[in-house]
Amino acid sequence: MFQSPGECLPAEPGHSLHVEYNAVPPPRGSFMNPLRTALSRTLSLSVRGVRRLTGRTPRMILTYHKVGHGPGRVQPEILEQQIRQAQAAGYEFVPVSRMSEWVKYGTNLPRRAVSLTFDDGLADTARVAGPILRRYGVAATVFPVLSFLGGPRRYASEKAQAYLLAHDDDPRTVPYDFMTWDELDQWVEGGGEVGGHTLTHPFLGSADEATGLAEIKACRRQLAARYGSPPRVFCYPYGDDSGQAGTWVRQAGFEAAVTSHHGIVRKDSNLHHLRRVPGAETAGREFADLLAGVFLARQRLRKAFGRP
Repeated sequence: MFQSPGECLPAEPGHSLHVEYNAVPPPRGSFMNPLRTALSRTLSLSVRGVRRLTGRTPRMILTYHKVGHGPGRVQPEILEQQIRQAQAAGYEFVPVSRMSEWVKYGTNLPRRAVSLTFDDGLADTARVAGPILRRYGVAATVFPVLSFLGGPRRYASEKAQAYLLAHDDDPRTVPYDFMTWDELDQWVEGGGEVGGHTLTHPFLGSADEATGLAEIKACRRQLAARYGSPPRVFCYPYGDDSGQAGTWVRQAGFEAAVTSHHGIVRKDSNLHHLRRVPGAETAGREFADLLAGVFLARQRLRKAFGRP
């Protein structure tokens, strides 16, 4: 119970405790920070408790980009810990196409199903993440930018540079190494899935129809020619599924597509706008909370308190 300034609080019998208040007001939000922490912890326990009672676990697609050390990267040892932790908790890793089959046809899916996706086809996906995934029998989905395969490349457009600068990388000084076609072949031979991600990684939401459709159809055609069957799933470059992008992806023949919007996969999910969840940068309780869906509930809580 809050006391008014100068009020006597009960202490030992026959005594009183006089509270002195500093004339300087406490820092703004000083009372709210412990409250937020308490609410966040309570939320974590509540969500996980409900999952245990109902036996319902959210199906989700985790998204990764770069594997290594530095901003915006998942450390290889953390990725391995996450996989071991998930498997120990009874989660099963499935490619995105199986997740989309469940949405479209209601086909059987493990009760604790999760998909791992790696965008762009960077070299560290094949050379660092690949051996870890194979070690634990994880069939993940990679979305390579086909014209970037085989060499160091920069995302050339000014819009792309602005996007990358906002996400901790400077494209003017940091070229990206991409996997080779041979490494993509090894990914498929190891049980991994390959999805479409265009030829040159444009912003589809602002592209004209001719350019957008050509990019999407060409990447699907090239992958079909190499692997004998067309890729089933697509990933929007930069997560940009605005404008007519979704329509073009359907017209090109893709069964499903993933975005960068946060959310879990539900039976009523839009197949060509499947939501994903950013892979955590740590293992342990934070990753357990993420798999249980606490991440999304906590995100809503932060918005309610006006936090980004």
